[in-house]
Amino acid sequence: METLNAQFDSALARVNLGEKVARAKKAHEEVRAVLADDETLKGYGVETILIGSYGRDVAIWPGHDVDVFVKLPEFDADPEPLYAAALAPLKNRYKERLDDTGAHAISISFGDDFSVDAVGAAP
Repeated sequence: METLNAQFDSALARVNLGEKVARAKKAHEEVRAVLADDETLKGYGVETILIGSYGRDVAIWPGHDVDVFVKLPEFDADPEPLYAAALAPLKNRYKERLDDTGAHAISISFGDDFSVDAVGAAP
């Protein structure tokens, strides 16, 4: 049984995020702080939560992104202004590292094929 445990631990080490965990944590905390500090978003009651595999703590290598759900519970307009409201502080902070061409998320590159994707939602 000892051999099986060692083999399992070895396999798990090969698929876990390992050293990427610290980078992922720093990246998503930075993006979440930018969103939380924005005065417009504060007016909409901004809250962020982690979603996706990283948020559920089941992410495995290669770990391409961290998904941040941007909740705006006080927002009651059409979706276009919501997207613009979430985009503004991120674009101001991340400039050319930001990709807002996706239909569902704003993606911020942190190099090495790794990004934080912000997905906005309102009631």
